[in-house]
Amino acid sequence: MSASAAPSSSPSIAPGSSISFSAGANPPPRASSRPPSPPPAPVLHCPPPIRPPPAPCSRPPASTRSPCQNSNSPRGPLPNCLCSKPSRPFGNRNSASKSPSPPATPRSTSPPSPPAISISVSSPPFPISPIPPICSPTSFPAPRKTTRSGATPPSTPPSPAAISPPPNSSCSNPPPSFPSTSTPRSGSCPRASAAGRKTVSGPRFSPASTSPRRNLSPSFTLRVEFPASSSSPFLRLLRFLAALPVCAAVLLSGCAKREPVAVTAARAGILHAGLSGEPSELDPHVINAPPDFRVIHALFEGLTRSDPATGAPLPGVAESWSASADGLVYTFKLRADAKWSNGDPVTSADFLFSFRRALSPALGSQYTLLFNPVRGAAAFAAGKLADFSQVGFSAPDPRTVVVTLAQPTPYFLALVSGNPVWFPVHPATILKFGKSDQRGTGWTRPGRLVGNGPFVLQEWNPNERIVAAKSPTYWNAAAIRLNALHLYPIDSVDTEERAFRAGQLHVTASVPVSRILTYVADQDGPLRIMPLLNSRFINLNTARPALRDPRVRRALALALDRTVICRQVLTATEAPAFQVVPDGMPGYSPAVRLEENADLARDFLALAGYPAGRGFPKLTLRRASGGGRELAEAIQETWRVRLGVEIAILESESRTHWSVMQQKDYDLAIGGWNADYPDASTYLDLFTTQSGWNFTNWSDPAYDMLVAQSARELDPVARLHLLQQAEARLIAECPVIPLSFARNRFLLHPAVRDWPASIVDRTDYNPVRLLP
Repeated sequence: MSASAAPSSSPSIAPGSSISFSAGANPPPRASSRPPSPPPAPVLHCPPPIRPPPAPCSRPPASTRSPCQNSNSPRGPLPNCLCSKPSRPFGNRNSASKSPSPPATPRSTSPPSPPAISISVSSPPFPISPIPPICSPTSFPAPRKTTRSGATPPSTPPSPAAISPPPNSSCSNPPPSFPSTSTPRSGSCPRASAAGRKTVSGPRFSPASTSPRRNLSPSFTLRVEFPASSSSPFLRLLRFLAALPVCAAVLLSGCAKREPVAVTAARAGILHAGLSGEPSELDPHVINAPPDFRVIHALFEGLTRSDPATGAPLPGVAESWSASADGLVYTFKLRADAKWSNGDPVTSADFLFSFRRALSPALGSQYTLLFNPVRGAAAFAAGKLADFSQVGFSAPDPRTVVVTLAQPTPYFLALVSGNPVWFPVHPATILKFGKSDQRGTGWTRPGRLVGNGPFVLQEWNPNERIVAAKSPTYWNAAAIRLNALHLYPIDSVDTEERAFRAGQLHVTASVPVSRILTYVADQDGPLRIMPLLNSRFINLNTARPALRDPRVRRALALALDRTVICRQVLTATEAPAFQVVPDGMPGYSPAVRLEENADLARDFLALAGYPAGRGFPKLTLRRASGGGRELAEAIQETWRVRLGVEIAILESESRTHWSVMQQKDYDLAIGGWNADYPDASTYLDLFTTQSGWNFTNWSDPAYDMLVAQSARELDPVARLHLLQQAEARLIAECPVIPLSFARNRFLLHPAVRDWPASIVDRTDYNPVRLLP
């Protein structure tokens, strides 16, 4: 039964027909304003030498005092870099407090002693250089209203010139930063020390307020001690002039460049990579966000792996496999040298334990639909079958896994290779910390997690970094070129890009839209744009009163000019999407399209009772932090201009965004899907009534029937026809609005070699190596 309560004007779908809307949209008015460019990174300048303070004296009569003993003599404020505001490279300069003078003593007639000078210098761990200007291709005006929620970085991230105080200081809490090649020096804010002694502290640099670890930039300490005895002005001047060359050498040496972290780490074989956010979990059976996948594939391995370029299966824990003549039974032979990170052998019983756990209704995995081709798996996951022995999994011996399907599935091997829900977990570890179908027992913490992948978890500091070291028990350890992974959960794509420019990352998870044209201009630069089976769309919560009416949903869908948005906002790095299944995917049909038509959109909105947008409720469009701000603002402005509909934009961190989506507590939300396997069903299965990924509250029995029939159909031509009919009905009802087909955009350091460009966005660290 459909969840749409309002009258529907959608055309009826006859078998073999498709839905298309005619084009005829007026181009949306576009403002010519350009968003302000973020401030450039600072250029480091050494501060001038500090004039030495006068020595304490007995304060003789004013008539006999020398000019340097005059308390009113100008001395200039000391720099207060460590407590300064981040808006200036070296912050505000405040005068240091003066120390009280010691008790008066008789003047000495002995020759004066030279000053004692002690110097401590630490150089920057990476070079700091001017940053090219940032250009923004978007021509859409600023949003009318934007709100924020969750622990998110600002949509326009702070300047990388943020100055952070040292630890254990009286300054405000410093932002975290990346690890430095130099050892952090503890201290406090600049202040006056003993009588006649001053400490001058130079600037510290942190790339951004959301960086994972503390990092020291150039810092220096200059201490000049003068004897308590006074002397003539001439001798004081001589001593001061003699100290100037030493001070200048110290200051210049403090500004000497040191190689970036990425260069030092490359020699050590340690890859520094950015994540698009904090992983929600490291349990392969319950993960649900892109950062989770980028970590899981380093710690676990399934029966087969996926070729990054083609998606074809490669040997994993299974060294070989075979299929029966009818395509219903697959037999996998496990490696004899496959081991867990604690040294235990990986057996077929481990896989059966893991498959049962993943399908358990109590665990509530959202990826159980990927087991649907297996006989009895869907019934067991739905709680309709209690006997797991009736599910099509068996283990005749410790090194053999047999999978029996309900019907032939040509993409089955790609299904097994692509998603971690098929990965094994260590049974003894799971049961040590709780029940097999229990979440959040803590078994994924460092020191507890036992995996079978090429790397083993060593450190997981939330919102800072994840460290994984090369596993000596991995069956193919000799072929792994990297010694360790340092993964940084950076929600802000702008912060991540600045960290890359600062030499602290080898690879990023994405690239800011505002920086793409700058990188494209450099043909030999670090920008990589790779093919990706991805579809980006807007989820509409059909449980909301206004969005219950399919005429409102169609109006919102028809009003968008995807071609203009992709060309001007997304800088032509994404293709406009007029359907959910991306071009190049088996099952794609150009005949199933949703064309933009602003006039028709206004007509649908008026028929729904909102002429020119009057009386339309204020809705909120959600997006995850880490990118997409320009896209959300373009959607907001297009709906305002073309339909008279006002919406707010709400940004939240990645984990919060996905949690809200799962709870279905939203109005509209920008989302998308990377293909798990090369077949149209990987997208169309998402929107069935029973799917754990149907966040729209939309339910259509006719759609469910078409998808179910396609899964049972053995004729490839007839099967594709059923899938196309299902997509046509999805587009007619518009529970989701197609936006674009994305590509994989990231920045890659020149020291990185053999980085896999995965069409299904699965990071495979096995072939990666670093040039020293």
